[in-house]
Amino acid sequence: MSCHSDPLGRKDGHSRGLLAALATCPATPCAADRCCIAGVCQCSDGQADCDGLQATGCETLTTTTANCGRCGNKCPDSAQTCKTGTCTCPDGKMYDLTSDPNHCGKCSVSCKDGRVCRSGVCMCPDGFQNCDGLQSSGCIDITS
Repeated sequence: MSCHSDPLGRKDGHSRGLLAALATCPATPCAADRCCIAGVCQCSDGQADCDGLQATGCETLTTTTANCGRCGNKCPDSAQTCKTGTCTCPDGKMYDLTSDPNHCGKCSVSCKDGRVCRSGVCMCPDGFQNCDGLQSSGCIDITS
């Protein structure tokens, strides 16, 4: 188990040495899969209690692409991996797939011909339009 320690230096719900008098954890030690952090039993690093049920404990790993860093944070591209709680592309970098024109919607998609990335889709910038809907015809200036 990898517990991060609270300001009093306790781990796993147990006070140590002279800190016993300062204990702020519950009278009952934290469950085996939890740590005492600032007086509250919390899941260890890399785990979370996503279903909220005490009986199942810290049942979710937050190091997966389905729960990257927190419950329900799904990496949007199947090519991504979860690295230290962040969805990263195969090159090991993190990109905003909703707005990065070089990584639009997916790690490997680049917007062409001056298009911008909006909500993970390559589209014409403001003042331009793709009149026939074909990617090959490009964006046309509709302001002149």
